[in-house]
Amino acid sequence: MSLLIGSMTIGTILSLLALGVFLSFRIFAFPDITAEGSITLGACVAATLLVHGYSPLMATLAGFGAGMAAGATTLPVAIINFLASSTTSPPTSTSCELMKRAGPS
Repeated sequence: MSLLIGSMTIGTILSLLALGVFLSFRIFAFPDITAEGSITLGACVAATLLVHGYSPLMATLAGFGAGMAAGATTLPVAIINFLASSTTSPPTSTSCELMKRAGPS
């Protein structure tokens, strides 16, 4: 039963990501992939802080802030569609790789 509750919880959370991607691609006709990049960056920051011994609340808040910052970087660039989608995804994946390497050995 706990497996069902856990999978429903994660599915509900990820459905918000799918809704954001749907809105940007279909409704707004704006190919912005910030949703994938900002969630990845926020999760990476939170995981890194948890590994380094920070409290879960502080790690969650820092991950939320990092995801918000990644989303805010596309706001000034939103005039040119291609730049808005390409500026967030490579830097977030690169920063996640750097954070993983900086962790404890």
